[in-house]
Amino acid sequence: MILKELTLCNFGLYGGENRFELSPASNEGRPVILVRGHNGGGKTTFLEAVRLALYGKRALGVRVARSDYETYLLRRINALAAERSAFVVLTFTRNEEGYPVEYEVRRAWAARGTSVIESIELKRNGALIEDIPPEDWDHYLEDMIPSGISQLFFFDGEKIQDIADGSSTDGLRDAIRSLLGLDLIGQLRSDLTVYMSRRNPSGSVVDLESIERDLSGAKADLVLLEEDAAQVRADREKADRQIAKAQKAFDAEGGAAALDRTALRQTLNEVEKRIDWLQGDLRRLAEGPLPLGLASALLGRLSEKLGEGGFIVGNAAIRDFLDAFESGDKAMTSNRVAWTSSHFSELRAFLAKATAQASSIKLDAEPAWIKGRIGAVNQGLKTQAFDLGKEFDSARLRQAKLKKQLRNLDEGAANETLETLKSAEYERGRAEAQLGEKEKAISSLRYRIEQLEKHRDQALEVKFDAELALHKMELGDRARAALAAYEVQVLERRVTSLSEHFVSCFNGLIRKKRLLSSVRIDPDTFDIALVGADGVEIPKEALSAGERQIFAISMLWALGKTSGRDLPMIIDTPLSRLDRAHRRSLMSDYVPTASQQIILLCTDSELTPDLDELVSPFVARRYEIGVVQGDLKTQVTARLPEVIYAH
Repeated sequence: MILKELTLCNFGLYGGENRFELSPASNEGRPVILVRGHNGGGKTTFLEAVRLALYGKRALGVRVARSDYETYLLRRINALAAERSAFVVLTFTRNEEGYPVEYEVRRAWAARGTSVIESIELKRNGALIEDIPPEDWDHYLEDMIPSGISQLFFFDGEKIQDIADGSSTDGLRDAIRSLLGLDLIGQLRSDLTVYMSRRNPSGSVVDLESIERDLSGAKADLVLLEEDAAQVRADREKADRQIAKAQKAFDAEGGAAALDRTALRQTLNEVEKRIDWLQGDLRRLAEGPLPLGLASALLGRLSEKLGEGGFIVGNAAIRDFLDAFESGDKAMTSNRVAWTSSHFSELRAFLAKATAQASSIKLDAEPAWIKGRIGAVNQGLKTQAFDLGKEFDSARLRQAKLKKQLRNLDEGAANETLETLKSAEYERGRAEAQLGEKEKAISSLRYRIEQLEKHRDQALEVKFDAELALHKMELGDRARAALAAYEVQVLERRVTSLSEHFVSCFNGLIRKKRLLSSVRIDPDTFDIALVGADGVEIPKEALSAGERQIFAISMLWALGKTSGRDLPMIIDTPLSRLDRAHRRSLMSDYVPTASQQIILLCTDSELTPDLDELVSPFVARRYEIGVVQGDLKTQVTARLPEVIYAH
């Protein structure tokens, strides 16, 4: 992995936009990027920016609260920024499947009152990554460069001093375990323990044998109940046949009517009275105009004739009317003009002439009245006579049936068949009641069997799950044992490799003749015991302050070699606590070979002219930084071989 470029805008002392080209010239033997400035000039801010770009909130620690992170971002906005916003951009390359891939991560934030609006962009080869959701970009970066390992490659003088003083054993132990992959093994073992505790089947034991026993007994009881129910159904069918036979015999003896002679005679009397009434009505119709209905054709011709006219209707009545009218008129005393005798004579002459016409028929009633009577005969009387005749015939048939029943009446036989019928109905009712109880018991037992079968199925599932859980627990135990054995073997090999690299690094950097022959590293605590060339253990307290610094740098260097990871190294103020000899040794032996890219953040007091001259052949890029504008802004000056320019 190579860091190509770092851009800081309004971050810390870096007001405005500041860009660092970080590509080394490793193929030319110049892996060093040198950033020099006095204390408070922005060197540590440079290291913070790299870590912030890669890890976001995790750059401050694993358990940092969101509110603390936002407070940190607010404080890192440059005081002279016109807009309360800032961003950092880091570009780096790494090999993936044999090909270099360029990534660019940009983190920006802006103040909104006391809160912060933050955003992240992650590009791959110049385009936003789309095959990974934006919410997973942080995890993607973490997988590429784990934060636990980064502290072995991005560190400052304080980290070196902590290791030298032995005050960071826990942090070093965690870093070593993470670097060697042992933290993953430990996490797997812990997860297996949790998994096995959740899959423990000890609390899920069921009594399957008892359920099977109850189910078998319930099924046997069901068979007996169904046999009893079948017998009761046969008894009910037998009773049904007896009821049908008794009912038939009872009906043959006259049925219920045969049991009450008085009621039967009363019914016969009522029927005969009805017959007499119907005969009277029919007789009255026959005495009226009803017989004319038998000559329907004649009535039809008469009706037509009445419609043609030519009738003399009541001539005598008309003459009597005229005589009465004439007599009455003469008797009236009035001033009006009275009829004269000539008037009445002319009226009578007219009447005589009218009645003397040929083909006239004399009628005793009005033609309209006669036509009405003919219509009544054809429409009402004939229908009434038909209905009366039909009812009369029905009454005669019922009369004959009742007389026959009276002639055949045998009350004793009817009573006997009735008792037989009642007995058969009682037996059927008893069988029906028994069958209802049996069916109710069968339904209840079937429900119990259904529930027992469900419990059995559930018990079988629980048993299967328990057996499967036991199998999984067995596999879990075996996996934990395998992981433990694997951890021991990996740790043994890695500790051996770490010890060899440490001895080589330490002996290469130390300037005294007291060289190490080996080191012993406790695999549990990672405490390190130094063994001299004479085989005698050298207490760490016996080392000088400079030697302890070399011890710490050697440990970090050895860890980097042991990890096998090709990561750049960023070291902030690495020389502050070293004497002149060890500084020269570090610059000549460690810096050129520690990594394919090493970024040194040095103070001007650390990087003396002789050391600068010593490291210059390995420097690919050089930056000078310093604060301006009342110590509120960092000015960056970049210098390449034979080229000087400033931002």
